Amino acid sequence: HLNNSNLQQYDSTYRFFFFKQKTAYEMLRSLVGSEMCIRDRFYTYPSLIFAYIRLARQLKIYNETQGTYKKAGNAEEGGEENEEESEPQETQAYLKPELNFKVVFEIIRKLADSIASGNAELGIKLYLDILQIISECDPQREHDEFSYEIAEAALTLYEDEISDSETKRVIILQIVGVFQILNCFSEENYDTLVSNITQYCSKLLKKNEQCIAVLQCTHLFLNQHYRNEARAFECFKKCLKIAQTCLKSNIKNLNLYVSILNKFLFFLSAGVEAVHLDDIQTCINLINEKIEEFKSSNSDNVESVMRYLANTSTYVQEKKNSGAQHFVEINMPQYS
Repeated sequence: HLNNSNLQQYDSTYRFFFFKQKTAYEMLRSLVGSEMCIRDRFYTYPSLIFAYIRLARQLKIYNETQGTYKKAGNAEEGGEENEEESEPQETQAYLKPELNFKVVFEIIRKLADSIASGNAELGIKLYLDILQIISECDPQREHDEFSYEIAEAALTLYEDEISDSETKRVIILQIVGVFQILNCFSEENYDTLVSNITQYCSKLLKKNEQCIAVLQCTHLFLNQHYRNEARAFECFKKCLKIAQTCLKSNIKNLNLYVSILNKFLFFLSAGVEAVHLDDIQTCINLINEKIEEFKSSNSDNVESVMRYLANTSTYVQEKKNSGAQHFVEINMPQYS
């Protein structure tokens, strides 16, 4: 039984052992692979991963400010910015000269690998988080091969370990959403990865899901870091082909053409030359031909699709009124 004096002595010993002998960084690092963390890794490792992600962001700030930190908050009254202050004392413990991005990324990779071996879905999500922090901290792409290995591990997990069709659909859309903002791969590696992702999208169980997923892949080839209009147009052609097959089997799939039309308009507005007015008008004409049949169907999404279509026609009209040159020749009626 511990009395008050013993508790105080125990508390001071505890603090000395854990905080005097090791820095916060070394304590986190020593947990990797320990028996406790292997047993409870699905609870402890994600927290450690996000702690290291925060550490990577602090390292980025540290490198950018060359060891100085600016005070948080707005500028003081009178328009003068806050004065820089020296690096906080508690930060000096783990911002060591030998601690760099490579060390942090490798530790995060070890943690994620351990989780992925027992939970593929969580492992994929954590790999995507790692790729995002690498992209954020490494705009020069110095860790290109390391990033490629992580991306390859995520896609391998998706292909080999995920079997449920709905889970596959959700995860592949998450992968597409993350990859369109990444900037941590060489052009060759990125092209290989997004080609594989597009293939996975085209292999989803349901045809209508294939169409929507491949349509989202157009952003993999047209984004702020990578531009390949020819590959994007290949995605459009594949979507139109799938949508045509779906429409023949069920009029309810007319919404696929509405989605394709909106994606065409989005890239047309962005000045993408691969988008042709003929393709846009073909979509509109087909929708006009089938719209009455669609409205009389018993589809649950008639109301939402018609509202979506009405908003699209309003957008086109507004673009015309504003003098947008590419929209002048588009002939699209008003829908209600």
